[in-house]
Amino acid sequence: MDPVLKVMLSIAYGLAAAFPFWPIGLLAALPTRPILRYMTMVWGLFLVCWLLARGGYAPPLFTIIPEPYSTYLFFLAGIMLIMLLVMRWGGPGE
Repeated sequence: MDPVLKVMLSIAYGLAAAFPFWPIGLLAALPTRPILRYMTMVWGLFLVCWLLARGGYAPPLFTIIPEPYSTYLFFLAGIMLIMLLVMRWGGPGE
């Protein structure tokens, strides 16, 4: 197997192992100010993690929330965070 492919697959599997912790990552951003901005940034990082893991064909290794509900809730949470941020809840004046 090509060494570059091995590195890419190992990164994909590492990111697939990190993705199940997205609820904990979002909750960890709660004590920060502005809350919605940081939660949206954390969600964006987990989205990149999800995209790279799925692009490398790495299946989820384990889940806190059973699949496919974890993925559905992840994207629903992201849509809600982005909508709240666009509506200026938690905007620059928070």
